[in-house]
Amino acid sequence: MYDNQIKIFHFKNDLKVIISNFLFNHSTSIGGCRHKPYHSLHEAINDCYDLSHAMALKAYHLGIPYGGAKSVIYNPNELAFETIAPYVGESINALKGTYIASIDIGIGLNEIDLLSKYTDYVYGTKAHHDPSEYTAQGVIESIKYLISHIKKAPNQITIAIQGIGKVGSLIAKYFLEQGSTVYGADINEKQLQIFSSHPNFKIRHCDDILTTECDILVPSAGGNVINASNINQLQTNYICSAANNPIDNPNLLTDQLYKKGIIFLPDFITNNGGLLSVANFFEKNKNKQLSIDCIPKKIQSLINEFNGENLYRITTEQFEVDI
Repeated sequence: MYDNQIKIFHFKNDLKVIISNFLFNHSTSIGGCRHKPYHSLHEAINDCYDLSHAMALKAYHLGIPYGGAKSVIYNPNELAFETIAPYVGESINALKGTYIASIDIGIGLNEIDLLSKYTDYVYGTKAHHDPSEYTAQGVIESIKYLISHIKKAPNQITIAIQGIGKVGSLIAKYFLEQGSTVYGADINEKQLQIFSSHPNFKIRHCDDILTTECDILVPSAGGNVINASNINQLQTNYICSAANNPIDNPNLLTDQLYKKGIIFLPDFITNNGGLLSVANFFEKNKNKQLSIDCIPKKIQSLINEFNGENLYRITTEQFEVDI
């Protein structure tokens, strides 16, 4: 059984840094640092654990020599990142290199650059490649694999993307160039304006995007967006997530999706390109580079082996047995 360690670092002004680390038998874990509003410390801790578990699943299914982890900043007084960066760096340093932090919601290249002044255990500065580009590439490869099985021409495919941010915009751009119809929604209307003049881009309200009729639904924002309140309104054949943990109570709801005939490709396989890119950076001197092609190959092997069963349940059960 795996050994998970959760550490909570307490600082003034109620600032907390939570780090959840699934090391397995490795010396180092990799995972993003998240900075977003939380209603309570309890919510932040739960989110940190769930996200680190998703990262552990990614590492396991990639077969890389790293564990999975995540850090979450609980900042109820909304202190500026410039103020809290030294404390975040101190927390990461306390793990003595067993955790490498990278970009995530609320933490981009500028924030990682600032963090690098206080800790060496980060990846994603302006001197590195942006891992989100590889996350998008992995999701794109997964969608391309699905399209090959849908047996429609690219210009007949409809894709609904919830969240046209850094990853979602790259996915939208690629498939618009292929002639597909892309429905997009984002709480930031400026993101939608990037594609608003494209004839194949259709803007949807955030409340409607998940239930839009489409071939492939791509959650690319926060977690737990598919839940008991909307699962019966879904009008898609496939869910291919760019976001971590898109389904609330997945052990129950993925069974419901399966019964409805909706194939959910586990997010810890489709969106693990970012983790893959960071691992490759640290493995570059060991001649153990992994190609992004391993993602659709993994999906293909799962679908072939389990013939359309609940892939989420099967892949998580494999993880629990093997680790």
